Amino acid sequence: MTATQEGSGPVDRPVVILAGLRTPFAAAGTALAGVEPAELARRPIEELLLREGIPAEAVEEVILGSAFSAPLEADVARSAALRAGIPAAVPAATIQRGSASGLEAIIAAEERIRTGAAQLVIAGGVDSLSALPLLFSSTARGKLLALSRADSILRKILAAVRLRPSDFLPHQAIEAVDVDSLTGLDRCESAERLAREFDIARLEQDELSLDSHHRALKAAVEGYLAEETVEVHAPPRYLAVVEDNGPRKGQSLGALSRLRSSAAGGHGTVTAGNTSPATDGAAVLLIASRAKAEELGKRPLGAIVAHASVGGDAERRGLGPVFAAVRALELSGLSLADLDRFEFHESSAAEVLACRKALASREFARRALGRDEAVGEIDPEKLNVHGGAIALGHPVGASAARQVLTLLLELRRADRVRGLVASTAGGGQGAAMVLERVE
Repeated sequence: MTATQEGSGPVDRPVVILAGLRTPFAAAGTALAGVEPAELARRPIEELLLREGIPAEAVEEVILGSAFSAPLEADVARSAALRAGIPAAVPAATIQRGSASGLEAIIAAEERIRTGAAQLVIAGGVDSLSALPLLFSSTARGKLLALSRADSILRKILAAVRLRPSDFLPHQAIEAVDVDSLTGLDRCESAERLAREFDIARLEQDELSLDSHHRALKAAVEGYLAEETVEVHAPPRYLAVVEDNGPRKGQSLGALSRLRSSAAGGHGTVTAGNTSPATDGAAVLLIASRAKAEELGKRPLGAIVAHASVGGDAERRGLGPVFAAVRALELSGLSLADLDRFEFHESSAAEVLACRKALASREFARRALGRDEAVGEIDPEKLNVHGGAIALGHPVGASAARQVLTLLLELRRADRVRGLVASTAGGGQGAAMVLERVE
């Protein structure tokens, strides 16, 4: 197993993150279902600038990651920026790299600033899984188009009688996008392969899932999640949505154990309970040069130390974070032991557990990484300390940006120095970033 990489390491930590904010994350079809993606992103952008006292005119670009907005808006970043009052002369761009889209947007902002192309950029991600369109088969599409284009009553009748009941059984776009076109495997099937390869039991996955919910609920009670969120007023009644609705208070191992496997025939270990649910939400951050931060009189939340994006084995797409983390660590000159906190994307419990086992395995290091020794072990008490996507939800384009925000706030809160964010990206890809708290 090999991977190719691209990335950058630190020179003098020239790029910092001033602050960040996100919407509550809500399960698809629930509290935020009526909010368009651009509107989801507008809310934290507008509020972040207001709270930081930064005029919209100071922003030089807006970059958002989004995995699913294309059928709805060609450039959701541009729409969100204009809605938030960013001047029309300021460019915007939407980036797509699956679950790592939000992180890729931050990486793009870092590169703009490091090369001198900009001094202050808004970056993050957004997706509304509720807003995904329904897809019809090519046969059904042809019949429906013929019906819509018929220019007489007779032709409309003739077109209508060709329709069959099966033509009215569309599927949501996520069902198609969730399947890797390179392998034909959906994310649950990919996770199942990793569970077998790394000998990960169903109980291990359910325990990690339960822990994710418990940590998220504890963080909510202690006010940590509220610190990173801003309320959204959702139609039709425009009531305020103020908190994530994914974490389950009544979750238990017993309830998780009764869920049927997602594998064909029900013979597997991956279930709806130990994978991340489809979710709506947005997360954004203010990325700046150190000089700009000083000019604005802002103490940064953190600094970007190094980042990497990798391409790996599409058959093992959940291992992308391992290769990305290793590359980012190499560029930073740090080791796992130098890091205080970790945020690994919880697409599924199996993938997180597989990544942990791969990093701790000497055999994997020799076979897949060309190293003599294992990369190192991640202390579970330092990993996703406020819960992950299994509990909080997975608004695909926004998840990795949320991870960055959560990590930086946790480093400040816990008086720790450095951390690592890592995410899968589909097709065997992964992305990672090393960050440090600014004193």
